[in-house]
Amino acid sequence: GFLSFLSNIVGKHGHGQIAAIMGAMQPNLFWQLAEQVWVPNMADITSKEGKKASLLAAARILAAPELVGNVPLWVKFLAATATTTTATVGKAASDTDGLSSYSAAHVKLHFGADAYDAFADVSNAEETLRGVVAGAWPQMAGNAQVSAAYSQLSEAMQGAMKAFLAKMGVNI
Repeated sequence: GFLSFLSNIVGKHGHGQIAAIMGAMQPNLFWQLAEQVWVPNMADITSKEGKKASLLAAARILAAPELVGNVPLWVKFLAATATTTTATVGKAASDTDGLSSYSAAHVKLHFGADAYDAFADVSNAEETLRGVVAGAWPQMAGNAQVSAAYSQLSEAMQGAMKAFLAKMGVNI
């Protein structure tokens, strides 16, 4: 869907150009979209290619000066990204519901084609993301806004963020 498309664009080209285009339509639209649409729905991206694009886009966005300067949104975005690293990869069972009445040709078209991986050259997107977070964390550690934003997260997001940071040897 839309988030997979946006993840592919941002993952490949960065956020600058698309943020400028959206900003011309409405000031700060890209960051509003990130907070109100991307963060709450990031864990819904379940395909292997979609998750890879999402993690690489998140790495670029988490390094963006606009987001690093907005600590509460940075924490929300990191937590949402961390939930993506723990979400199940693969097609949901509902993807196959009702296909018994379709022809064999449709089933072959629906399930036969491999998904295009725009980031085939990246072997481990989570490692790329960890590198970006490790670079930004010293600036965030000890910031009272981080603790305040973390406490506002749901328990699931807190747990995912804590587990993600623990993989890097960081305690929150």
